[in-house]
Amino acid sequence: MCRDCFLKYFHTKVVKRMEQFRVRHSTPGKQRLLLLPVSFGPSSLSLLHVINEHLESQKRHTGRTGYSIHVVFVDMSTIEGSSRDPRERLEQLKTRYPSWEYSVIDISEVGSLPDFHNLCQEALQEIPHDSRNLDQLLASLPSTSSRSDVISILRSHLLIHFAKQSGCECIMWGDSTTRLAERTLSETAKGRGFSLPWAISDGPTPHGINYHFPMRDLLRKEISVFAELVQPSLQPLLDQNKAEVIATAKTTSIDALMTQYFESVEENYPSIVANVVRTTSRLSAPVTQAGQKCTLCQMPMDAEVTGNGAWGGYQETEAEDRLGGVESPDSFCYGCMRTMPVPNTQNMRNNGITR
Repeated sequence: MCRDCFLKYFHTKVVKRMEQFRVRHSTPGKQRLLLLPVSFGPSSLSLLHVINEHLESQKRHTGRTGYSIHVVFVDMSTIEGSSRDPRERLEQLKTRYPSWEYSVIDISEVGSLPDFHNLCQEALQEIPHDSRNLDQLLASLPSTSSRSDVISILRSHLLIHFAKQSGCECIMWGDSTTRLAERTLSETAKGRGFSLPWAISDGPTPHGINYHFPMRDLLRKEISVFAELVQPSLQPLLDQNKAEVIATAKTTSIDALMTQYFESVEENYPSIVANVVRTTSRLSAPVTQAGQKCTLCQMPMDAEVTGNGAWGGYQETEAEDRLGGVESPDSFCYGCMRTMPVPNTQNMRNNGITR
């Protein structure tokens, strides 16, 4: 495939996923607003580039657009470290795509969310007063996988809160087919497989906002090629400081292992990657009723709907018997209970009971 045909193919794949946001589906004078998080990786920047072209095309042909976007970057430097100023990087995006609104939010702002207060009360047994509790919470986690998992969840909560506060009806994620396949296996391995219909599919979520994945039909390697071929190239904007995954390291997280695995699968058997996502997309999200949600992931905890209690199997019943009938903590789903250092769960482990 020549360069021009590949760029057209790529653009078409994304735009077809934006059918519901065409001008004819919008109301004049009432602009629909979508949140587009960027991480300065190839996927999110490629999505921004295509969406910008799509909206410019709508404006040229109809005089208006079917929607507008708010671009946001979550600054993770306080917990991950970074040598580049995020605001300087966003200024580069503004220069290239000047029509849209841009914001930077620091990951430490998660400390201002009400759910974070509840989380710290459950995990640390204390009421948080400032952002230092984020460092304390991360330091209390038992493994690299737990830390990676919690950071990812808290970042999503921050973006969801920001989207609602900004009046956005939807979050557009730049996840590729490869990324969604990774999430499918990693969430299943973490014990959160029940959440997959919401986590990787377009549509409403238990968080009260819609998710949309316009890049879901494109492989990661296709996105990398697009970032190089498009003119001007996206390469100068990319974050070049991302650490490489070392699969043999004992400290490698589940997410990193899945990334490493699908890199090799995508290279040799790309159809398998697509099949994982297509198969998972056939899962129907359960109809949930208002009720208790997990303190960490905020997914429903109705045992009849999600089968949450069944994840523990016989071990859960046995654990309660050996603890004299004392039930295990029910403020976390099974997957998050394995991630968080919940005191009662730790006591069970100390008594030789594994969940």
